[in-house]
Amino acid sequence: MNKWQKAMEWFDNAQEGNAEHDSYIYMMANLGIGNVHLEFGKFETARLYYEEALSIARDMNESTMLGTLCNNLGIIASIQGNILAAIANYSKGIPFHQQIGDLLGLARLYNNIGMAYADEQIREKAVDFYRKSLEITAQLEARTLRSITLPQSGAGTDLL
Repeated sequence: MNKWQKAMEWFDNAQEGNAEHDSYIYMMANLGIGNVHLEFGKFETARLYYEEALSIARDMNESTMLGTLCNNLGIIASIQGNILAAIANYSKGIPFHQQIGDLLGLARLYNNIGMAYADEQIREKAVDFYRKSLEITAQLEARTLRSITLPQSGAGTDLL
């Protein structure tokens, strides 16, 4: 809907007072506010909100959020041109998605790691991670993510 200002108001309202009363809502509000700032290109502000949410997620041992936040922090690092930090952040999310069996989250991380290696012109590693993403997406029949990963791999149908 691209009504980011309205979304920001909702997240701000959810965040108010929830730091002490409901950690999960406060964590989700920080994620949401971070997402809005990411959409507006305010990367450092987004990163601060993501790190706050990450701290709460660690305290709650919330694996889904931990994996998601590692991915989002990787995206920011990638956009800012810090590819090694992006790969490190994406990689930190892998065990969380594995722990809960979140294959789609895992496939997204593998795809993003592949993209980061491709940005660094490290084709062999890029293709390895694209292959991992494609294997999972084929298993899940996740065509949207698969259609994103396949053209990036540059390896053609041998990955099918």
